[in-house]
Amino acid sequence: MTATIANNIKLVKNGLTVTIDTTSTEENLTKKISMITPGKSTDEQETDPDAADYGPNDTLLIDILSKAEQRITFNGYLSTDVGSGDSSNDAQGKKDDLKNIFLGGGTFQITFEGSTFAANSDKLSIKRLNTDGLTNLDSVAEFSIQMTVIKGADFA
Repeated sequence: MTATIANNIKLVKNGLTVTIDTTSTEENLTKKISMITPGKSTDEQETDPDAADYGPNDTLLIDILSKAEQRITFNGYLSTDVGSGDSSNDAQGKKDDLKNIFLGGGTFQITFEGSTFAANSDKLSIKRLNTDGLTNLDSVAEFSIQMTVIKGADFA
């Protein structure tokens, strides 16, 4: 079995470069919206259930900042491959580099779907694959990765 990787993700920081062979990605966009439901005085409240304006008041939605938080969660593998352009060629070295990028604080550069941008990460999971050497994938992929990054810049 040979894994076909459609979309690799590359992370770069302080001379370290790590490519993650992705198997899935999920993008989440979140906006902060304030909600206000204005009250009505007793005189303004409709008491007839058949009236058009009977029932709860309309809620006013306020998008104060008009900004969205962009998170990307991806699953993939660190594998041993020479010539990947990474700072390490073996999976263990890539794992160490990825941990150093994560623990180094501040933003790093990420290349995702052909675009490069600054991001930071609040979660990284690394799982060692206990392989039996019976498949082609076993000889290449050594660590399973799940990581969530948040697109943005450092607060200066």
